[in-house]
This record gives sequence, C-alpha cells and structure tokens, in this order.
Amino acid sequence: RHRGNDYRYDFRLLLREATGVVQQICTVCIFTSVWWRVQEGMWSTAGLLLLDACLFVSGYTLLAGLASMRGCDLLHSLAQDVWRCGREATAMWICSPMLRTLTRSWSDDTLVTISVVLLAP
Repeated sequence: RHRGNDYRYDFRLLLREATGVVQQICTVCIFTSVWWRVQEGMWSTAGLLLLDACLFVSGYTLLAGLASMRGCDLLHSLAQDVWRCGREATAMWICSPMLRTLTRSWSDDTLVTISVVLLAP
C-alpha cells in the first residue's frame, strides 16, 4: 500500500550530500579547537608548522607510492601542484598587507561573532 506522503530517496545521493555537510562542520570544529588551543598557549605555532610539514611530506610520499603502483606520471602531477601552490602563495603574499590593515582593529570577540553568524543556519 502506498501512502501519499511517502518519498523515495536516493540513499547514495543523500549519503554523499550529508558527507559533504559533515566534513564542513568537522573542518570548522577542528579549526576552532586548534585556534583556541593556540590562543591559550597549549600549542605553539612552530609545533603546528612542523606537524603540517610532516603531514605534507607523508602525504606526498603516499601519493608517490600509489602513483608508482598505477604507473602515473608523478613528476608532472607534482609540478602542477607546485605551480598551483606557488600562485596561491604569491597572491596571499601580495594581499597580506591589505588584509592585515583591514583586520588590525578587529578583536577576538568580533571574529568569534562573525564566525557564529556565518555558521548559524
């Protein structure tokens, strides 16, 4: 028997969309948690930079291993990634004085309020 309010869901599509939302929420939670720990002095920025560098190198090492197993051109892929990162780093380097000037007068309370407002449904 079929009811009028029953909907047929494509569970794969629903799962894919829900996964994207959960990933975004987790990213915001991780960023907020790390930011608070750095502000409290529990974690140092140098330690986070070292961790970031280690994860970066281990990720590319894993990529190299997988690429060699598949027979992919790792050198071309690595060159593309370096070019893309260089372009983004250059843009950030050029824009950083402007962003610093724009956000110099902002307090931590203002940044938290903006984050909460942007994340509110």
